[in-house]
Amino acid sequence: GGDECNINEHRSPQETLPDVPHCANINLLDYEVCRTAHPQFRLPATSRTLCAGILEGGKDTCHR
Repeated sequence: GGDECNINEHRSPQETLPDVPHCANINLLDYEVCRTAHPQFRLPATSRTLCAGILEGGKDTCHR
């Protein structure tokens, strides 16, 4: 973890988009850190899941 990335909001064409797109710079998290922090998701021992955000809360994203 520790690398930074930029996330942008993408929605389906049927959804209304805000006047200003949502985006944020966030940190990529180590998969095991993500897995431990969110046991409710029951993530497998190995995965191609990308976890990024701030563990203390705030902006984040999860993409499979």
